[in-house]
Amino acid sequence: MTEVKTLGPPSVCQERGEENELVRDLLGRIGDKWSLMIIGALHLGPLRFSAIQHEVGGISQRMLTLNLRQLQRDGLVTRTVYAEVPPRVEYELTELAHGLLTPVLQLVNWVADNADQVRAHREAYDAEQAGELGDLKTGELKADELKAEDLKTDELKTATVKGTAEPTAV
Repeated sequence: MTEVKTLGPPSVCQERGEENELVRDLLGRIGDKWSLMIIGALHLGPLRFSAIQHEVGGISQRMLTLNLRQLQRDGLVTRTVYAEVPPRVEYELTELAHGLLTPVLQLVNWVADNADQVRAHREAYDAEQAGELGDLKTGELKADELKAEDLKTDELKTATVKGTAEPTAV
């Protein structure tokens, strides 16, 4: 019989400290949707700002600028300015970022491959939640429609009306 090993969270998920804060910060940066999409857009080679914006789609100029600066700060993207008129600026992945390409592209491919299933789960969940809210509203209406004559006389009853319990003497 073969032993099945379960993967647990890496120690950085549980430990505190300066080094782990950097790891968490980098995971946040790399896991950010815009960063993933920018890295994906640059995987074939250097691109100008407008080409990245076109490839990524839906990203504002400000958001692209902020993300490119952060990726540059983290050593994942280089920015090269060419002395031309008008000036030409290109962005390219560094060697460090090329090491990220395989897992990033695997993640992007996983998302693309499973998007329909995720959509179906979201729709089912939303429908279920809408149904529960409908049941709750119907229950509140029924509680509002309670009439004093429906209750036994000389007893103290508690009727739940819109989430509050109020004693009702009849």
